[in-house]
Amino acid sequence: MASDAGGRPQAGLLYKPGDTFVLYTDGLIERRSEDDAGLGRLVDVLGECTRLRPGQLADTVLAHLGVSSGSQDDIAPVIRRL
Repeated sequence: MASDAGGRPQAGLLYKPGDTFVLYTDGLIERRSEDDAGLGRLVDVLGECTRLRPGQLADTVLAHLGVSSGSQDDIAPVIRRL
């Protein structure tokens, strides 16, 4: 979490057990011929697959976004169940 000059948090968010934390690089969602459609596809697949374990969810995200066989850009999803 970022903090200001006095060390106070600038933002905060409370998580509950069972929440899923997802980090990803831009190569997962960005395509040269699209605007923000990739982010929408990511949100859709995450919403549809909430019960999958993190490893299964990562595989499903890669397949759904069409990058399971690689890409020209970096692809790094990090999925953690809290």
